Amino acid sequence: MLSRQKQVTESLLRTRDFLRRRRPAQATPVWDALVRDFSALVDGIMAFAAEQATGHRLERAGTAKIRHAVRVLRNHHLKPIAAIARACDADYPGVYSGLRLPRRRLPVTKLIAESHAIRKNAASYRALMLSMGRPADFIEQLDAAIAHVVTCVRERDRGTSRHAAATAGLEQQIRRARSMVPVFDSQLAIYYKDDSMALGDWVTMKRVHATRGPAVGAVSTADATDAPDAQPAAPDPQVLPLVVPRAA
Repeated sequence: MLSRQKQVTESLLRTRDFLRRRRPAQATPVWDALVRDFSALVDGIMAFAAEQATGHRLERAGTAKIRHAVRVLRNHHLKPIAAIARACDADYPGVYSGLRLPRRRLPVTKLIAESHAIRKNAASYRALMLSMGRPADFIEQLDAAIAHVVTCVRERDRGTSRHAAATAGLEQQIRRARSMVPVFDSQLAIYYKDDSMALGDWVTMKRVHATRGPAVGAVSTADATDAPDAQPAAPDPQVLPLVVPRAA
């Protein structure tokens, strides 16, 4: 949840708590229905916030799985094939060009495409790979490693979609709930026109409390350290110097 969303959500929770706790004596059944609708919107906001956090965690977990799967694919499957191709390039001209290890930090989608290309070329040199120590099912193992990377990408994408959908729903619910606050505000100004304490409590509860930043004109410690030494101020002629008497 973004900091602004968090601040607005907290203000809506305080508003709901106030409306439930401080029911005006003049309130009508219509007022109670509005409060129930508002409470339902706030409940929806909290549900979307939980879904957003779940999607974000799934997205991060999926990214970690992708990194691990990519390391296994490169180090356990592609790297041995590329090493054999490089060692035998003199006897099999061009074999290394077709089985060269993909560069690091390659986008995962492109790595999957490169891995499929290497798999096809390695299959045509199956006898060479087996003679150089690769297991009999090395092609099948390579296929499984590539498929695992694809599965991890899909899991990460599902977490990303879940996070994005929850964020959109959260923003929509916040807008709907915020649009109801002025309705309560206008009515409570009438209900509490003779109760300044209750009205002040309401104003405090509905307000969005923004995070306080540094004071205007304040200088951080780092800035103060890096700043050049200030010139000493000129002595004030009206202030007499302090004279410390010498010890006898």
